[in-house]
Amino acid sequence: MEGILLINKPLHMTSHDANGKVVETKEFHGIGNLENVVQSFIGPQKQLPQMYFAIKVKGKKLYEYARNNEEVHVEPRDIVINDIEIMKVIDMR
Repeated sequence: MEGILLINKPLHMTSHDANGKVVETKEFHGIGNLENVVQSFIGPQKQLPQMYFAIKVKGKKLYEYARNNEEVHVEPRDIVINDIEIMKVIDMR
């Protein structure tokens, strides 16, 4: 699986938007420290599936709950990040 990581502040949130709560932060001291921060994501992690995933909970897909504005408790899943690389850096200062 491939993904894109945009770093404004290195935070781990309970959701994938600004409405989530901060679960974990990582020290970031500018672009010079970027490689260390990115590499710190390698290894076992917990991932909270987004509400628009097709994962079923109690017989319904998460996106069905989301479309009906229903809340449902979703357990974080175990994932492993084996490799990560910086493909492009844009300093927006």
